[in-house]
Amino acid sequence: MSPASLAPLAEPFDNRSRSRERSFSTPLEPQDAYYRTELSHLRTEALPRLRHLSYKIDTEWYELKRTGAVSSEDVNTFENWWAEKKCTILSINEKGKRLAATLGLANTGLGWSAP
Repeated sequence: MSPASLAPLAEPFDNRSRSRERSFSTPLEPQDAYYRTELSHLRTEALPRLRHLSYKIDTEWYELKRTGAVSSEDVNTFENWWAEKKCTILSINEKGKRLAATLGLANTGLGWSAP
């Protein structure tokens, strides 16, 4: 007689057939959990950090221009380049918000939320 833990399963185990009625809802598939966790990290930590660093660059740039230590040609070149980068930062931030809203991620920084 073999131990019960080694006996063959009466029904094959399927992740999708498990009940989602739990105290909180986490993704059943590991890949979904990893994706949601990464997206949550981007939305709550990485993207805000990037936005705030862009504000610091703006502050330093205005201070540098105020002192007159930069030629007008360099000012134009940098400002054109920086305008493109700021648009990219805002675009990435909006895309992160859209993806998080599509998946129903909480704004709390958790990769999932209580139902």
